Amino acid sequence: RIMRRLSTGSAAAVALPIAGAVWLQSQDQTKCYGLPQALCEHPGAEQMSPELRLKQWLESRGCRLNNVEVKPSTVGEESGYGLFVAEDAHSMRSARRRWWWPFGSPPPFTTVATFPLSSCLTAENILADPQVGGRFGYLVDRGAMNERDIVIGHLAVERARGAHSALAPWIDMLPKESHSPLCWSPSEMAELQGTSLYAAARALKRKLAAHWAEVQPVLEAVAVQAGTERAPCWDDVLWAHCVFWSRGHSLPVPKKEGAASTLVAQDPKGAPSFMHVHEGLVPGLDFANHSSLPQCWWEVASHPPTRPPTPTNAPPSSNSSNGDGKDSAAGGSGGSGGGGSHREGDSVINKQAAQAGSGLQGAAEGQGLASSILLQLHRGASVGPGQELCINYGDTKSNEELLLLYGFVYDPDLAASTSCGGSGNTRASSRGRSKRSPLPGCSSADFSMLACPLAPSDQWDDVMHKRVQLLTCLGLRPQFFLKASEIDASPAQGKATAPVPIDVVETLEVFVMEAEEVASRLETVLLPKAAKEELQQKGQLPQSCATLDLDALSRRVEQKNKKVPLTQREAESAHRLLGLRMAAVSTFLGLLELRMSELEAPPSAAGSSSSSSSNSSFTPGGTGSLEADLEMLAQHQRALQANRESTTSPTHQQQQQQQQGVQSECPLSHRKHCAVVYRAGQKQIIRAYAVGAREELSRIMRLLRAVEEQNP
Repeated sequence: RIMRRLSTGSAAAVALPIAGAVWLQSQDQTKCYGLPQALCEHPGAEQMSPELRLKQWLESRGCRLNNVEVKPSTVGEESGYGLFVAEDAHSMRSARRRWWWPFGSPPPFTTVATFPLSSCLTAENILADPQVGGRFGYLVDRGAMNERDIVIGHLAVERARGAHSALAPWIDMLPKESHSPLCWSPSEMAELQGTSLYAAARALKRKLAAHWAEVQPVLEAVAVQAGTERAPCWDDVLWAHCVFWSRGHSLPVPKKEGAASTLVAQDPKGAPSFMHVHEGLVPGLDFANHSSLPQCWWEVASHPPTRPPTPTNAPPSSNSSNGDGKDSAAGGSGGSGGGGSHREGDSVINKQAAQAGSGLQGAAEGQGLASSILLQLHRGASVGPGQELCINYGDTKSNEELLLLYGFVYDPDLAASTSCGGSGNTRASSRGRSKRSPLPGCSSADFSMLACPLAPSDQWDDVMHKRVQLLTCLGLRPQFFLKASEIDASPAQGKATAPVPIDVVETLEVFVMEAEEVASRLETVLLPKAAKEELQQKGQLPQSCATLDLDALSRRVEQKNKKVPLTQREAESAHRLLGLRMAAVSTFLGLLELRMSELEAPPSAAGSSSSSSSNSSFTPGGTGSLEADLEMLAQHQRALQANRESTTSPTHQQQQQQQQGVQSECPLSHRKHCAVVYRAGQKQIIRAYAVGAREELSRIMRLLRAVEEQNP
């Protein structure tokens, strides 16, 4: 019964916009697994380097890492450890597509590493543990924990166990703290004042604290039963939450033999019947960092359990999967379900679970199959010894999502000037993207959320209830996502501008309509489809249902020598619709200007109340002007460039400054740089849409004058 309840969990919540994720993420958590006794008793385990101890630990769990090693990443600062091709491995290449492949099977992808599904840190495997599974199952049965909560709670307990944890070799290699705003100090959070992320992070942290207080007694009991030296604290839970969301994955496990991407390509509609999605962590794979041009991707494949193991000195292997190599939800990109990577292996817990026929691997073997996660090279990719292996977390993630989940942002200006040799990647806070917004410091995937300031629902009158009902019937919502990809910043435009989105116009027109128009349109919308079509054919639709085409109206009343006179009825309708459109666009412009004042208020007002109002959702003050942010980013880039030059060949001027004790420009800290990049992007998006709204208002007024001149 518990397993059936867990299987209904959503696997795509992490891809939602930040505004929606505040509610969803409050339900999340992570887990861990055991260290085989043979490794614990290894005579030289304490003298091993952390990297070697981790690799032996992973191999003892069934992972095949002949060609891979974990060591400090070259992606950039604050990027921790990464996956690399072993120095003693051969170069690997994955065959390109050939024109004759449609007439035959393509060669298999080159598999770099393999992680058995039985070693993944998932709720199913934890519940199968005879030591702690019962207590977590009790919380699931009560509805106090979901699939993610179990993983997070188990990981928090294992962290509290310290060196006695069976997961110690892996936990010791994980970041000691996250750069997510959930872990920032009040002074660091003040750098986000006025942004939607500021309110979202604080609300999420409050929800996490409340949830932790609810499950704390049971987690402490689990810790006592596991023999921990201390009980898990709030810092352990917050760390485990950040580890799960930055390194977790949704794992699409096939119920029949084959690779996930291949099976879905063969039968896309039937995928739900032969695919089961699990959420969790994959120790080992989670060290793969992000790149916009990754060499690798991962997917889950099911195969007969009698597959012979790969010898220790085996050459680079190839897997028989013949998927298309694209990062998809079915095939598993580096960014599905959280954008991190996962590892799986054999463990004491999993062996016991397998004997009982439970857990992920037990379920797979119950169908005569075992499953593994394969790290594979993309078509045409090649890697050599010592090169870092990267995956893609998803190019559609905005800086808001990247910062909240992973603790870094994409800075296109820095990405254009800073790259790491060999792998084509950029530093941790400017990891490259394939697309670029025309705005400096803003990516094409960025957006800014703008919400209509509605009163609480218990304060609505009958007219407001009808307005909201009409919005629902029209498929509209009282909040907008203003995309940076819609902005035009070409030199011909002068200032960056963006068109007013049509959904914004349609939504705000509902709020500025007269009450009689709202009632009339709602009545028409609720009519059966056949009745509405009949009214339309007879030309009896109410005026409230009429639509306005500004381009068509402009052609009729503005183009010289091509004017088609409007009839009196058409002129009256155009005048009414233009007035309604002007009211909607004016309201939109007012919301943008209010948002701009929140973002660009003096920072002193924000900093003074950052700590005193920690329990309030109100966001006082901002972070200063956009120009000040852009200047900080320019200084940061100059400081980085100067540091690079000084470490290679110091100039005479730099040597004199060092001798005289003159301090040169210092780059921003990682967290402040992320905050400035994110908030500068938000300010530029709001400004661009404000320019577009003003242009739209000018156009509407021009058309109004033309209609009045033609039909006075």
